Amino acid sequence: MNDRERSPLRRAACSLSDMPALTDGCPNMSCARACGLARAAPWRTALVALLALLACAEPPQEVPRSAPAADRWDDSRRDSLIAAMPGLLAQHRVPGASIALVARGEVVWTASFGVASPAGDSVRDATVFEAASLGKPVFASLVALWAARTDRSLEDSIARWLPDGAAGPAPDATMSTLLSHTAGLVYDPQADRVRRDPERVGRWAYSGAGYALAQRAFEAASGTSFTALADSLLFAPLGLAHTDWTPPSGGAVARGHDRAGRVLDPTPFPTAVAGSSLHTTAREYAQLLLHLVGETPRPAVSFAPLRQARAPVDTALALHWGLGWALETRPDAAATAFHWGSNPGFKSLAFFDPVRQLGLVVLTNGDHGLELIEDMVALLDPQPHAMFGFYMLHPDD
Repeated sequence: MNDRERSPLRRAACSLSDMPALTDGCPNMSCARACGLARAAPWRTALVALLALLACAEPPQEVPRSAPAADRWDDSRRDSLIAAMPGLLAQHRVPGASIALVARGEVVWTASFGVASPAGDSVRDATVFEAASLGKPVFASLVALWAARTDRSLEDSIARWLPDGAAGPAPDATMSTLLSHTAGLVYDPQADRVRRDPERVGRWAYSGAGYALAQRAFEAASGTSFTALADSLLFAPLGLAHTDWTPPSGGAVARGHDRAGRVLDPTPFPTAVAGSSLHTTAREYAQLLLHLVGETPRPAVSFAPLRQARAPVDTALALHWGLGWALETRPDAAATAFHWGSNPGFKSLAFFDPVRQLGLVVLTNGDHGLELIEDMVALLDPQPHAMFGFYMLHPDD
């Protein structure tokens, strides 16, 4: 690429990087001279790194700018986020991030920052990330959508969904208690089995084992894989080409990084796992968010019952759980639905506020991603969010 073809920021970064000794050890060879920090003067290093990160970011995609309003994201806050992102990525040791904002029933803005892989590939709008537990509310919505078309009820005992004797330790649990983490199922690593804890029955206790049983029951009752049903009932109708519960075989795929910034091997998913193996882009998950919570386009059945508070989680923070979704509840208004994702090397968050009709999705490829996301949301949204006080949004990996 010649200098005329480069963006102004990339030209500036590469021009500065022509100064001696700026290429040692850069992971992004396309920006190596701009990113290398080996023997540069401190002021030069900081300026070059800032320009390089900005140069590697995909230009934001947005609708025309408008005045701030209750149902709009503030343009000046978005500008502040863009300016702050290079420093925030460096501060939190997160290589890359992708964000999508929704308002007024549409995806109104997307932006990508940093790099997706050790090869230095920039994060793009179509970069696929592991979204981890962001799949749980999608799966819960899928089960509700299918059940509404059949004779099954989410309040039926799980024994009705499964063949005789296949319900394991919780035959009287219902699909709704599994999807709301109130069935009391826990994995016992010493015995390498799932058991039921009587003290947790009817109380919220996050349970991947519960979602595993829900997946098995759903597939038994439907007679097909949950991934095939997700494709036919959700992903294909919404035109989602990069969303699946199995890793993509090609294309732009992010690599995860640990808290020290070291690249990690991809998470092995030999089979699709409803509770943890979702892969998607920020834009496409934002489209799911609009459909499942904003109900745009209008679904065949209302997903509103999934956002009814079923179990208190943290009374001090006014957090509850519905079916699939965590809820920031308010005494005089509808709850904000949210969920996060946390797989090794990948952290993510999505929320939708039905009062303001605003939603956000952020996907990152670093284990410090949730700390980064908290700072990003603080820059974008003047409204405080109790969710960031919740202990599960501060995993110790």
